[in-house]
Amino acid sequence: MRHNLFKSLLFAGMMLFFSACGGGGSDKSEIKVENDNSGTMTLSMVDAPADDYSAVYVTVKSVRVHKKGGRWHHVCSPHATCNLLELVGGLRQHLGIVDLDEGRYNQLRLILGETPDDGINILSESHPHANYIITTANESHELKVPSGFKSGIKVIHGFRINEKETTDLVLDFDASKSVVKAGNSGKWLLKPVIRVLTENDAAIISGRIDDASGGAIEKALITAQHFDPDAPDPRDEVKIVAGSLSNSDGEYTLFVQPGTYNLVAIADGMEPKHRQVEVLPDAVLQEDFTLVFADEGSITGEVTVTGGSWEQYIGLSFRQGEIEVDSLSVANDGQYAVDLDEGTYTVVAFTFGWSTQEHTVTVTAGQTTTLDITF
Repeated sequence: MRHNLFKSLLFAGMMLFFSACGGGGSDKSEIKVENDNSGTMTLSMVDAPADDYSAVYVTVKSVRVHKKGGRWHHVCSPHATCNLLELVGGLRQHLGIVDLDEGRYNQLRLILGETPDDGINILSESHPHANYIITTANESHELKVPSGFKSGIKVIHGFRINEKETTDLVLDFDASKSVVKAGNSGKWLLKPVIRVLTENDAAIISGRIDDASGGAIEKALITAQHFDPDAPDPRDEVKIVAGSLSNSDGEYTLFVQPGTYNLVAIADGMEPKHRQVEVLPDAVLQEDFTLVFADEGSITGEVTVTGGSWEQYIGLSFRQGEIEVDSLSVANDGQYAVDLDEGTYTVVAFTFGWSTQEHTVTVTAGQTTTLDITF
């Protein structure tokens, strides 16, 4: 039953997969297997997106998987330049399908391209870069890939291929945490944050986001969050396990593992709403939200990593109690600004090689509070 549910959603979404990409890439995913004890793996991509940009484009050159105790297998070479922000409302970007020897696989490696495909972007222009953003002011900025990712993005996630069965693997590419805003270097960074879902994770949360008048809210951010008060590091007390933006009809879809989550709905100028939900295996949970207008203030500041390079970045998580209501990634010596509903927040700041910081900030409607963060 779970397999049929997931496959039916996959089939329905495939009719719209390539709307997020400009075209020009071809799937070269066929591979010769060593024996008849093989199964099939399908690979697609969704987005836990950011609403700070009009588009976030990444070029997927190829994908490989590693069999435990064995060798690397080529999965596909789509060379497709995709707008992650179009992968909302349950849409997914198909990357490839391949037959693999049965057995346990322990790692996936995603190779990003250095040249774009021959499609066009949302501005009806050819892609200027392989990986880039378009801001809400229609400005394009190339996303530099840090040197540590040049050999490919390592995704450590085990999965099993069973004989004569299909395993559906979904890459959840989190745009909101993968784009690092420029610091003094002027360079924007692509720091890929990817989660993996498999066929057995095919629980679904869907619903509609409205305002008080019943009108649909487009681009509301809905996240499924896990709260762990016993986490040794404060940054890990709240984890986003899935997220999506609502479409023009206010509708959203999240693919999650079965479990209990804080489901959070946020939209610009609106008060955030959240509730705890339990998602059962092979279930489709309907959760609607009505958001009302908020009295907002702002938090702004500069972030600095002492002695850090331009590739160093600081992650900022803005929290109320057990939930995260906003997050940013800011390059060293960069500035940030965030609008929040009036109230008291915990700002959790973290960066590689330094202890996590926590700051308590009170936001007052119509006022700006400054919080500079130095490591």
